[in-house]
Amino acid sequence: MDKANIFLDEKILIGTDEVGVGDFFGPLVVVACRVNIDDFVDKKILAQINDSKQLSDSKIYNIFEAIKEQVKYSVVIIENEKYNKIYDQVQNSHILKALGHNKALINLISNNPDFKNDKIVIDEFVNSKKYFSYLEKIKEPYIFQNITFCQKAESKYLAVACASIIARWHFLEKIKELETELKITLPLGASNDVKTLVRQYKKIHPDKAKTFIKMHFKDS
Repeated sequence: MDKANIFLDEKILIGTDEVGVGDFFGPLVVVACRVNIDDFVDKKILAQINDSKQLSDSKIYNIFEAIKEQVKYSVVIIENEKYNKIYDQVQNSHILKALGHNKALINLISNNPDFKNDKIVIDEFVNSKKYFSYLEKIKEPYIFQNITFCQKAESKYLAVACASIIARWHFLEKIKELETELKITLPLGASNDVKTLVRQYKKIHPDKAKTFIKMHFKDS
């Protein structure tokens, strides 16, 4: 069975996914995306949709342009300075991810109340018990409870795959903005070459480092 047909098993669904968790540079981006298969005018695009990690940057841009008007979505961007401040308090990146997922869902459904009974799937990064305990720990005022947690959900659910692509597009755009603002190159990932750059940038930009680097990552 091809991917498009697997995706079609869920006609209406809200999915969430995050991007930026494994990158030294740039923010954490979380997207909640609501998909209704009937809203896709050209269903050929479904065959191209995949987990954003499996797609080139050019594919991300092309697919984003093709789907952005055919889905409803909410984007939460936790900029580096805020990310670092919260991490210093909670010492756990999963708490930041849980915060982002919950806020993206709140924003999406607050703006579209008729979505409130839709099935929600989160690309599982921790089990449900820990997810909810993290949100309670930081005293989130409202927490969505009716959620399905699924590992590798971006390869099983169209809405999660779309959320992954939309999040990746926004992440890449933020990287471009930072590169222009700082006049430096910000490669993705956390390779040894990236770590070398991180050490250099911390020396060159000691006051600005926290605005574009995830400071808790080990750079040695």
